[in-house]
Amino acid sequence: MRKVLFISYYFLPDKTVAAQRVSYWANNIKEYIDVEVDVITASDQNGAAALNIDNIVQVVNSKAGLLGRLFKSDLGATWFYDLKSYFEKNKKKYDVVIVTGNPFLHFFITRFLKKRMNCRIFLDFRDPFAKNERNSTKALSVKIKQKLLVLFEYFFCEYADKIIVMNEGCKKLLCSRKKDIIEIIDNGYDDKVLDNANKKVAVSDNSKKTIVYLGSFAVDRNIASLLAANKALGFSFNLLHIGKTIEGLDSQEGITCKGLLPYSDAVGYAKGADIGLILTSGKAFESTTKVFDYIGLELPILIITNGEVQTGNIHEVTKDYPMVWWAKNNEQSIINVLNKIIACKFNHTSVNFCKTKYSRSHGLSSLVRLIDLE
Repeated sequence: MRKVLFISYYFLPDKTVAAQRVSYWANNIKEYIDVEVDVITASDQNGAAALNIDNIVQVVNSKAGLLGRLFKSDLGATWFYDLKSYFEKNKKKYDVVIVTGNPFLHFFITRFLKKRMNCRIFLDFRDPFAKNERNSTKALSVKIKQKLLVLFEYFFCEYADKIIVMNEGCKKLLCSRKKDIIEIIDNGYDDKVLDNANKKVAVSDNSKKTIVYLGSFAVDRNIASLLAANKALGFSFNLLHIGKTIEGLDSQEGITCKGLLPYSDAVGYAKGADIGLILTSGKAFESTTKVFDYIGLELPILIITNGEVQTGNIHEVTKDYPMVWWAKNNEQSIINVLNKIIACKFNHTSVNFCKTKYSRSHGLSSLVRLIDLE
């Protein structure tokens, strides 16, 4: 029996997006392959539900070490030292070690593990690291650090047997000489949770369509123009937000905020809505878990972009989906699209659309195939 280890800073019961896919993989991989599964995480395991995993070890981030002083925003910079200390004391060996980000700087552990165990190393980047276009800045000190991150990424990849990224956009940004070992496994909806999620209704006015947004906000992913457009249309839509909120959002007319919830509850509220909302920076590589959740729930999708409509990875994912609207992130463009939605004969997606390839089970089967390649 092969021994597989997942190393992820975030893991269930943590509610963050970074915990979801790797938790699904570790919990369900035994359905596909005969393996012993261990997990090492920084996430607190108090209150964790029983999972189909042999061992889950919490290695606490001591937040000490030189690397952490230089790269304070990446929690892996200090966690790396704690991981190394753990493995120096723990002599167990594995056949395959899957190290996932974000954060990323604990990827330095790959060199140590390769020498100690002579195991196969999979680096699961998920999002771009060194060349993340959303982190652009003109500050000289930051640019110097970004050049260092490029060197770090080349270093990590030298010790990898497989490198996993989310899409072609992420693949193009990756800094590695070993292009032939890069594999694409996109995100996906949790088929088991979605199938069992209870439909939840969060709004009181059922005469209006409800637009739900699962996720967080940023400068290039903001909801201000949508709020203004909805106000201009006389609050024709209920707006429902599930996730980390921003100050004052829940006090605005027409919007209901439920805060950060467990995944099963979040998709339950989405199941009770009419339209799923995507806010995107417009960067070509950008991917988001919520688009897969909406597809899994068979919700029509409204995409508001800071870039050009119908571009990038999000367009690649949704271009064959039966009901998708795009708008630029300005009030008038959104008003135009909302009017089209109001005029539309509204139906959920066609039953002829095959959503299976958008599931996490589909992605896990791809990971198992890589593990089986020896």
